Amino acid sequence: MPVHNYCIQPKSIPAQLKHSLIHQIALTFIKTLGPVTAKSLIAYLGSEEEIFRTSPAKMSRIRGIGDKRASQ
Repeated sequence: MPVHNYCIQPKSIPAQLKHSLIHQIALTFIKTLGPVTAKSLIAYLGSEEEIFRTSPAKMSRIRGIGDKRASQ
């Protein structure tokens, strides 16, 4: 079977994009976080990575998140 050259090679993806993709994928595994809330958090915090860096105390102060979601 022939190998196609149009496949995405890991080396061809910029490091920052790779890092962002990892965090985007990780967000999909949070059961209580839907796409609308995820987009709101990204807009509020600035990036997907920042969602994981933000403390639960700060996260719980964001409208629509609350203590339960913030601790997950």
